[in-house]
Amino acid sequence: MARGKDGLYYRNGILCFRYKNADGIWKEKSTGARERQPARDFKKDFIKKLDAGELPNEKSVQTVEQACTRWVDQHRTSGRKGGLQSLHGQKCERSYLRQLVKRLGNRKLKSIDLDTLKDYQSNRQTGADGSRAVQGRPINCELGILVSVLKEANLWFGTLKNYSRLGEGEERVGSALTPTQKQLLEDTAASKDDWLVAYLAFLLAVNTGMRGAEIKNLRLRHVDLDNRHLTIERAKTEAGNRIVELNQSAFSAVTKLWVRAQELGACELDHYLLPADLSRHTKASDPLKGKRGFDVERHQASWSTAWRNLRAAAAAVIDQRATKEGRELTIAERKDVEVLSKIGFHDMRRTFITSMAERNVPMPVTMEMVGHMSEKMTRHYTRISSRAQRQAVELLDTQIPGPFVENFVEKQENRQPAVSKSLN
Repeated sequence: MARGKDGLYYRNGILCFRYKNADGIWKEKSTGARERQPARDFKKDFIKKLDAGELPNEKSVQTVEQACTRWVDQHRTSGRKGGLQSLHGQKCERSYLRQLVKRLGNRKLKSIDLDTLKDYQSNRQTGADGSRAVQGRPINCELGILVSVLKEANLWFGTLKNYSRLGEGEERVGSALTPTQKQLLEDTAASKDDWLVAYLAFLLAVNTGMRGAEIKNLRLRHVDLDNRHLTIERAKTEAGNRIVELNQSAFSAVTKLWVRAQELGACELDHYLLPADLSRHTKASDPLKGKRGFDVERHQASWSTAWRNLRAAAAAVIDQRATKEGRELTIAERKDVEVLSKIGFHDMRRTFITSMAERNVPMPVTMEMVGHMSEKMTRHYTRISSRAQRQAVELLDTQIPGPFVENFVEKQENRQPAVSKSLN
């Protein structure tokens, strides 16, 4: 294998050269050229990128599934401010990863180009790949994992840098329970022991504005029954670390959870207020599968099944009432059924914030109560009811002396000829 002074040699008619990689191992690189000048130019550019650390590394030959799965696993331990990523964050990221792997899992990283990313965006937005069409945010989160991996593999160059995230627009404004819906949920929840935790969590959320994750992470040391408040630590934001005052309903819920936790073995300050039910761990990959009892050093991971069944039962009460009375559902009842069939637990936080706004509680006070850092976020969560809006506009009537419509119409009829009375 004869080499020229430029270090190039022929291999099957193609000029090649040898170089040391980052680990000091000699490798052979083909220039893809048969003529020396283009081969020299290729080698010069290659060595320049090699020295600058800009060449694709060993990750570039991995599949999207291999590289992105490892990235998500590593990201779990490097969340906000270097701490562990929250359980909710891990769950969301795993969901984004599944969608990404489903569509690009077998592709090699080095084969990903700008068209790949743009086609992915288009297919997910329109549902052209046979799945449900989705908005910009989940698509951005899915591709965000891939973009991070491409950058780590030193593949983020050329036309890929022209990639643009989709516009996400305004986040969907969820629902807030009306007093009727709230009472119906509460009455239904109290009727079945299996819904006890979901019921008490519901009372806490709707009366304090606490997030579901904040309720799950409560430990005995966070509960002050004497002074009727809770302490929130390690919240989603710095502003989320706060003291939560309890009204009578919330205080009753916390007291019942406290008694329940002690009955389940919680006695140390660091034990959880909602101990984990080990019998709920049913996945084959879960090391806790097959165990029984409660673990006071772990908190309950979810009450989603109980919440879903509770909502369905509350909606069914409305249907049963109408059937018993031999009539069709009213428009208001149909609305209640629609809301109860889809409302999420996080909307209890929105219900609380809306209740505060309707009672004219100052915005800074509400922000402090729910742990928001900006008025914009608190306003986003506020969904003023039509009842409150009606009461607000009716205040205008107090400024008008006498029956306005009658006086207005009478005056107009006296002033104008008949032909001008019609409204144009």
